[in-house]
Amino acid sequence: MGGEQRFATPGGAIELHRRPHRPSSPLRAWDAADEYVLTHLAEHPPPASAVRWLVVNDAFGALGVALADHRPWWWSDSAVAHAALAENLTRNGHSGGAVIPIAMIDDPPHAPDVVVVKIPKSRSLLEDQLGRLRAVLRPETVVIGAGMTRHVHSSTVACFEALVGPTRTTIARRRARLVLARVEGDAVPAEPSPSPPPVHSTFRVDADLVRAADDATTSLSVHNHAGVFSSRRLDIGTRFLLEQLPDVRGASRVVDLGCGNGVVGTVVALRNP
Repeated sequence: MGGEQRFATPGGAIELHRRPHRPSSPLRAWDAADEYVLTHLAEHPPPASAVRWLVVNDAFGALGVALADHRPWWWSDSAVAHAALAENLTRNGHSGGAVIPIAMIDDPPHAPDVVVVKIPKSRSLLEDQLGRLRAVLRPETVVIGAGMTRHVHSSTVACFEALVGPTRTTIARRRARLVLARVEGDAVPAEPSPSPPPVHSTFRVDADLVRAADDATTSLSVHNHAGVFSSRRLDIGTRFLLEQLPDVRGASRVVDLGCGNGVVGTVVALRNP
């Protein structure tokens, strides 16, 4: 039997599919954390003056579709998530402008009234996102983190405390938990300055693993955004793969699947320009 496709929300049931859609898959396009945060918003609605909503890290558009009447901004790093959002909005009769998608490389919208953050697995990604959000939050902004309990740790709460303000957690429901943060400090400036590109770390790849097309050795500098696998050093699996790469000089197309920070594809390009 395939997974459920009807997501019961306080505003009514919506039809959601994962991407890619596999009818026989038991996996759903939402989780208990999505259910919890929508129930919380229905039971504790923000002020009527809250008109600027922002959704962060929504995997398949469950929150974007459920909150589409608020015309939220929708901030995500995943191309798959962006495509799933568009398909699920259409599936539920929403126009293309019902939700405003933003790539994570771009800055979040200025002075949102409500921010809903699906808590990512990566601590560095959460730190990067909250740090960038803090520059646009107002003291009145409602900030809610939502995640499964296995992803909500004391370090998660400490991250919200340090980068947003006083924070508390809710009781767990169906192995999901909410993180409720209150913004403290001065209001954000009327016109925020653009933030620098979110580079998390930099490391170098040994020259003997690179070998340019002319067989000259050259080291490679790798810059990582937050949340990318093995962000501080070359992991042992990638090192082994680079050592075993076949000679592909002359090939017209090379596909690098699951490229992460792109180090394998970059090395192939240097060897085979």
